[in-house]
Amino acid sequence: MFLKPADVGLPVKPAPPRPELRSPNTLSYVATAFLGVVVLADVASLGSTLAVYQLTAPDREWDPDAEQRLETVDHLQTVSFNFYALVFFCSVVAFLLWFRRVRLNAECFGQEGLERSRGWALGVWFVPIANLWMPYGVATDIWRASTLRPRNGTESPAGPAYPYLGIGVWWVLWVGTCLMGRFVGQMAWDTDDLDTYRTILLTSAGSDLLDIAAAVAAAVFVRRLTALQRRAAAALENTTTQPASA
Repeated sequence: MFLKPADVGLPVKPAPPRPELRSPNTLSYVATAFLGVVVLADVASLGSTLAVYQLTAPDREWDPDAEQRLETVDHLQTVSFNFYALVFFCSVVAFLLWFRRVRLNAECFGQEGLERSRGWALGVWFVPIANLWMPYGVATDIWRASTLRPRNGTESPAGPAYPYLGIGVWWVLWVGTCLMGRFVGQMAWDTDDLDTYRTILLTSAGSDLLDIAAAVAAAVFVRRLTALQRRAAAALENTTTQPASA
């Protein structure tokens, strides 16, 4: 039998106050916009990578301008990488701000769906190894809590009580693109011949495609969950403004 703090005269830490319900629309627009720019940066990176791959073909006939074109494309590849790094950082910040907002909102809809404290909405992303699966759990918590449960025998207008398939698709693609990016980075250190370099280019192109898919899935997730919370907020407002039945 375990004693509670109050049983031995220790002060009990009060529960954190319920956060204010605030619209996540603006943050969702910002996050979606940056994710769209990430897609454009990936497309630019993909184009420059494939151009370098074509210019370095072993059977390609060399001409006086080929070296100059290769240098130009290589420069564009460096610029596209730096641009991608910038917009990716901005998209991560915007996404995390949105993610924290919807997690706080979820407490206003129902505590029964929340298995993790609000601090994990941000902290879990920075825990090594655990960040490969725990953010997915937080996301499903938010989805479940944002779905108003049936009240007084009526069906909830917010949406399905269980997380939709898109959360899993987004998370698999996100983890896949993170692992692929690390794999490409490791391969880059082992470049010692043209064939290896061209293999890295193809792998990098595949990583760009995977990253595009992950960004699109993330944007869909952002818009779907935001819409779910918008409906939940409207339904919650209706239930609180309705007069109590006799």
